[in-house]
Amino acid sequence: MVVTVSASVFWALMAATVLAAVMVLVLFAERLRARTRDVERRRAEERIRFLSSHDALTGLPNRLSFREHLHKAWERAEAENGRLAVLLLDLDDLSKLNDSMGHEAADRFLVVLAERLAVSARGAELLARAGGDEFAILLAGGQATVAAAAAMALTLVETAALPCEIDGHDVLLGASVGVAVYPGDGPDADALLKNAEIAMYRAVRESPNGFRFFTARMDIELAERRRLEHDLRRALSKDELALHYQPQVDIRSGRIVGFEALARWQRDDGPVPPGRFIPVAEEAGMIGQIGEWVLREACRQARAWDKAGLPPVPVAVNLSPAQFQRNDLAQLVHDILREFELPAGRLELELTEGAVMEDPAAADRLLTALRTMGVRLSIDDFGTGYSSLARLKLFPVNALKIDRSFVTDITTDPNDAAIARAIIHLGHALGLSVVSEGVETEAQLAYLRTEGCDTVQGWLYSPAVPPEQAAELLRKGRF
Repeated sequence: MVVTVSASVFWALMAATVLAAVMVLVLFAERLRARTRDVERRRAEERIRFLSSHDALTGLPNRLSFREHLHKAWERAEAENGRLAVLLLDLDDLSKLNDSMGHEAADRFLVVLAERLAVSARGAELLARAGGDEFAILLAGGQATVAAAAAMALTLVETAALPCEIDGHDVLLGASVGVAVYPGDGPDADALLKNAEIAMYRAVRESPNGFRFFTARMDIELAERRRLEHDLRRALSKDELALHYQPQVDIRSGRIVGFEALARWQRDDGPVPPGRFIPVAEEAGMIGQIGEWVLREACRQARAWDKAGLPPVPVAVNLSPAQFQRNDLAQLVHDILREFELPAGRLELELTEGAVMEDPAAADRLLTALRTMGVRLSIDDFGTGYSSLARLKLFPVNALKIDRSFVTDITTDPNDAAIARAIIHLGHALGLSVVSEGVETEAQLAYLRTEGCDTVQGWLYSPAVPPEQAAELLRKGRF
C-alpha cells in the first residue's frame, strides 16, 4: 500500500526534524560552554591558589609559602633533633636600577637572578622570593650546619654579583645575606626567620656583598636602634635638636673666616653623638627632614648674627647624599635664603665625593644652579672617595676639605702626610682653596701651614660650640 504525504505534512515533518537537530546542537553547545566555563573556573582557581603561595614574576614560592614550609620543617627538626638554617638575601641598589632603566628592566633582572639562584641553591629545602628585593633559602639536615650555611651564603653572594645583560647593558648588583641557624638562633620558626632578617640588615649596613650570621648582640642592638629611631622622631617635634658651630680659621692670620654648622641632639638621658643618630636618620628616611631643618636653622642664625652687627662670615652646612638627590634642592635653597634675607654668599654647602660622582651630569647641573645663585660649594672628606679628577675640575666648586682621617697621623704617618700634601697642591692647581678639618695639635698645624693649606678647623682652636659662644668668638674675630 502506498502512503502519500501531502506537501504540508512533509514540510512540517522536516521542520520538526530540523528543530530537533537544532535543539540537540544548542544543548551540545551549552554543555560545551558549561564544560569550558568549568575548565576556565578550575584554571582560575588553580591560578588563584598558585598566586596565593607563589610570586607571579619569578614563579618561586612567596614569603607566606616559605613561612608555612619553615614551620613544618621546624616541627620535624624539633621532633628529630635536626638542624635548620634560614638565609635571607637582600639585593643592593635594585631601586637605582628601577630609577635608571625602569621597572621592566628591574623585573627582567629579577627573573634572571631567580633562575641563577635556583641553580646555586640546588639541594636547599626551599628557595622563595620573600619580597621586592629579598630571596629566602631554607636549609635542613646536613645542609644546615654552620659551615654549609656559610658556604651557601657565599655562593649566593657570588651568584648575585654576576653581570646580567639588560637592554644591551651589563647590570651589576651586589647582595647581602643574613643567616640564622636552629638550634641556637631562635626557639621557634618565627624567631629564626626574624633573626635571619636582623642578620641580613646588619650585613646590608656593614658587609655589602657579604654575609653575617645572627648573634644575640644583634637583637639587643636592634632594640636600641629602634628606640633611638623612635626618640629621634619625637626629638624633631620637641626641639631637642640644636646646631653648634665650629670656627674655620685662616691658617696665616688666625682670623675666623667661617663656621661649620653641626647638628647636636640632647636627649632626656644625655647627649647622643652624631655618629649614632645620623646613620639612624638616614636609614629611617628622616635625613631629608633633619637636613632641611639644619639648612633653615643655619641661615636663620647667620642672619641673626648679621642683625647683631657681627662680622659677616659664611656658614657651612653638610648635605647628605639623599638631600643632594632632591630634584627641588636648588629651589629649596633659594627659598630659604629669601625667607631669611641672607645673601647667597653667606651659605656654603658641603658635599661628599660619593654624592657628586654618583651622577656627574646631574651633579654638574645642580652645582651650576647653586653657584649661579652665589652659594659657595665645597667637596667634603676629600680623598676618602673615588673622584675622577677629569670630572672634578669641571665642577663649579670653591674648596676641597681634607678629611680628618688624613690629619690625625699627619706628623707620624708618611702616607697620610703625602696624601694631605697632594690634596693641597691639587686644590691650588685647580684654583680652589683647601680646608683641613680635625686639627688638634700645633705639630699638625705647622705641617699644614708649611704645605700651604688655606683654612683649618679643629679642637686646637675650638670645638663646635652653641650659637652664643660662637657669637663671642666672632666678636673677637681671631685666635
